[in-house]
Amino acid sequence: MINNHIFVAVLCVIFNVLVILNIAQSDYFGDDLYNFQISGVLYHQQTGIFDYTLESIRGWMDNGRLFPGALYVYILFDFLTSVLSYKIFVLFMIVLNVVVFVYFVYRVSGSKSLSLLVMLLIPIFFQYRYYHDPFLSFHGLMQLLFLYVILSFLLLFNYLEGRGGANLLGSVLLFSLSILTYEISYTFILFYLFIIWRMKADCCRLRNIVFQWMPYVMVAIILGLYTYYLRSNAMIESGPYLPSWDMWSIIKTYWNQSVSVIPISYYALYGNYPA
Repeated sequence: MINNHIFVAVLCVIFNVLVILNIAQSDYFGDDLYNFQISGVLYHQQTGIFDYTLESIRGWMDNGRLFPGALYVYILFDFLTSVLSYKIFVLFMIVLNVVVFVYFVYRVSGSKSLSLLVMLLIPIFFQYRYYHDPFLSFHGLMQLLFLYVILSFLLLFNYLEGRGGANLLGSVLLFSLSILTYEISYTFILFYLFIIWRMKADCCRLRNIVFQWMPYVMVAIILGLYTYYLRSNAMIESGPYLPSWDMWSIIKTYWNQSVSVIPISYYALYGNYPA
C-alpha cells in the first residue's frame, strides 16, 4: 500500500504543475528574446558554442561582472531549439525547486505534515510580471540559483550532523557557485550563520560557531574583492556595474525584492494592472 505522505506529495506536485502549466503557452521574454538566437549567431560568426561562451565571460569581466555560472544560457539555447522545449525546462526547474525546498523544510522541522502543507501553499506565491519575470524569462537562472543555495544548506546540515567534511566542502563549493552565478548570493551568507547557530548553539561557544562559518565568509571576501577589482578597472565610464555605495539604492532594492514575494503584490501594490 502506498504511503499516505507519498500519495499526498504526488498530488501536491501535480497541483503545482497545473498552476504554472500555462507558462508553456508563453513566448520568449526579456533577455531570452535575443539569447534564443544563439545558433544563428554562432553560424554567422563561424565559432563554436564553448568559444563563444568563454569570450562572453571575458567580455563581462571587462565590464566589471564576474558571473560565469550564468552563461550556461548559450549552451542551453543551443540545445533547446524550440520555445516549447525551453518552457518545459523552466517548468521542470520550478517544480524541482519546490520539491527541494519542501525537503529542506522537512529537514528543518522534522514534520512531514508541515512540509506537505508548504508544498500545497507555495503556488499561492506564484505570480507573473510583464517585465523581467523569472518564470517567463531568464532561462531558469533564478531557479538554478535557488537550487544551488538550498542544496548548499542541506549539505551544511549533513556536515553539522557529523556526516563528514565532504559535505562542508560541497556546501562551500555550491555557495561559491551561487555567487559566480548571480551576485545577490552574497546576501545569503547570513543564512549560513543562522543555520550553524541554530544547530550548534547548545553545544558550542560563539567562537566555534563563527569559526565554522568562516569558510563561507572567506569565499565571499575573496570573490567580493576580485569583483571590486574588476569593477574598478572596468572598461566603462558609467553604469550599474561600477562600484557604488549608494545606501538608498541598496535599501530600495532589498525592499522591492522582499515585497515582491507577497501574493498579487505586482498588481495590488504597484498598480500594474493588465490592460
